[in-house]
Amino acid sequence: MTLHRVTSLTQRWNVQRETVNRRLAFLKIEATWKDSHSYINSQQLKQADDLHHHLLQNKPYYTFAKPVTEKKNKSEEDDRYGKVYFIGPRASGPVKIGFSGQSDLKSRLSQLQTSSPEHLEILGSFSGYIKNEKKVHDFLAPHRLRGEWFEREAALAVCNYFNREKKSNNFADEFSNVAWSLDSTEDNENDDDDCEEPLVVTVGRALLLDYWQRLREASPDQPLPFRAWLLTQTERDHATADLANDCKCDPGFPAVASLPEYLEHVDGSWDVTRTVVDAWVECHSAIFSLAH
Repeated sequence: MTLHRVTSLTQRWNVQRETVNRRLAFLKIEATWKDSHSYINSQQLKQADDLHHHLLQNKPYYTFAKPVTEKKNKSEEDDRYGKVYFIGPRASGPVKIGFSGQSDLKSRLSQLQTSSPEHLEILGSFSGYIKNEKKVHDFLAPHRLRGEWFEREAALAVCNYFNREKKSNNFADEFSNVAWSLDSTEDNENDDDDCEEPLVVTVGRALLLDYWQRLREASPDQPLPFRAWLLTQTERDHATADLANDCKCDPGFPAVASLPEYLEHVDGSWDVTRTVVDAWVECHSAIFSLAH
């Protein structure tokens, strides 16, 4: 199929590039990025030309009859593969979380830029299906501002989770030192090869090392939107539900933070601490599943 460079439409219609992008966005046409240029196919060009002639007659956009396309069933829609993207201003402001069937997001960024007064950037992305976009939207529902735009801190926490570099697990590593420090020092000073470790020490160390392994996998030092996940757990018949309801009533409960910061905030008993750690591990698994 013949491809037509999008930049050629400015001369074809004698309009500015922003007008071209606005029209393509209205028609929901996603250009294909190739060799540092964006292109549309012949069918898309005909749709765009039809809109151009419609506007030349001083008719408004909303009276233009968009071509009727065959509606895909839900399974076909969910099978679309591409990228879930996070686009927003560099320093502050809301973040748009969307899906594009194109592997290169520059054309999508260009379309969004025409309707934004601020300079937008691609803040991150991950490969997946359109259903993964919906999973992220549902997960961050408490932080939705409007449509596909979300509060920046929570959106970037998920974005950074999928785009982060490998970091050290300082909290988990410090935790492991506690496990290995469990020892009957008095017995070990006079240790001999036949001296067996007390059963309670063996069990205690095994439990702590199990927690250590879970914490290493759950990135305790990585800030996560823990509050958003907790708010979905209020109806469970579990201690997590009590924590979730406390969170719901606590206006100071951080929206995004690391596990040590959440533990400092609750500053509770051993039972509360264990509940927070267990809930954090579940939350981490839930975020991991957003892209799978």
